[in-house]
Amino acid sequence: MKKIILSIILAFIFTFGCNTAIADDNFDYVTQTFVVTLDSSVITNMYSSPYEILPSPGSGKYIVVDTANAHFVPTVGSNYSGGGNVRLVECSGGSYQTQLVVSSSVINSGVEFFTYAIYQNNSYYHESDPVCVTNLTSAFSGNGGTLTFYLQYHVVDISSQSFVSSTDSPFFPPGLVWFLEFGVLTFLFFYVMKFIIKYFGKIL
Repeated sequence: MKKIILSIILAFIFTFGCNTAIADDNFDYVTQTFVVTLDSSVITNMYSSPYEILPSPGSGKYIVVDTANAHFVPTVGSNYSGGGNVRLVECSGGSYQTQLVVSSSVINSGVEFFTYAIYQNNSYYHESDPVCVTNLTSAFSGNGGTLTFYLQYHVVDISSQSFVSSTDSPFFPPGLVWFLEFGVLTFLFFYVMKFIIKYFGKIL
């Protein structure tokens, strides 16, 4: 019985080790904060020329915006017109960076407002791409105020990731793991079969 228990324990240890995956800590990140205020010269041109607000993080890295807040302060006696919803995008023209949408109707209303998004967009991000602000549909015109973004974001470094395969063990070389598992399980099988034959042999 002791041999059976020992075999089960060893098989569990080797199986657990074999199914353990390890990654380094390069996915750990520090949340950074960034504030930028756009005046009318940027707002009226960002449809044709998206305005870069976060620079490229560098090769092998990408930016994920975690939260985004927008604060519009109107110019008294002057409104914007035209335009379209304002979004944060990858400057290459790729994915929207957040779910934040600053409505053009609100910007054109000439009323101060504050809006926010507390989670990033569920989309793919492109390596080394900076983050831009742009608007859809058409360009804004006029001099209706300023738009300030308050961002929290982090940079993911994928340039030096090293993983242990989910079929590898952190304790033993892969070949040795399978050899030990096979040996322990084979021993357990034959020992159990021997016990069964011996037990039922007495009964019969």
